[in-house]
Amino acid sequence: MKLRNLVSVVSAGILGCVSSFGFTTPANADLNICSQAGSQAFVAISFKDRDGIIWSKGWVVLEPGQCKRALSGSVRNVEIAITGQTYQGTIETGSLLRCVIWQQSSRDWTVKNADKAEICNQGKQRGMGGFNVFKTDNSRDYTYTVYD
Repeated sequence: MKLRNLVSVVSAGILGCVSSFGFTTPANADLNICSQAGSQAFVAISFKDRDGIIWSKGWVVLEPGQCKRALSGSVRNVEIAITGQTYQGTIETGSLLRCVIWQQSSRDWTVKNADKAEICNQGKQRGMGGFNVFKTDNSRDYTYTVYD
């Protein structure tokens, strides 16, 4: 399976079309996720907040060619991790382990202390999954695209 990433600055016209994923931090830049997968994609993100707590959050559900806002707020020059899958298999993965809740059991979830396997493994239908880490740039908004 071939994984590729495409990063670009999102224009104001595209931003008008994206919907909020529901996580709000002080506004100064947004993270948008786009899918070029051939079928419906499920994308989870992981990030460190200003207090140093690691969170993971999912699933951003995207149809082929669709973009959605995954985070609102402080995403300038930060590291964010992402994992993604379709019903056909994994489309985005990496070596950083963070807690995920399988999309078959829940489509809207948030895990605090997502880097701690002992916390993650306490619940059903969850486990540590591989995330790919990337660093955002200094632009107003940041877009990450997943492919299959």
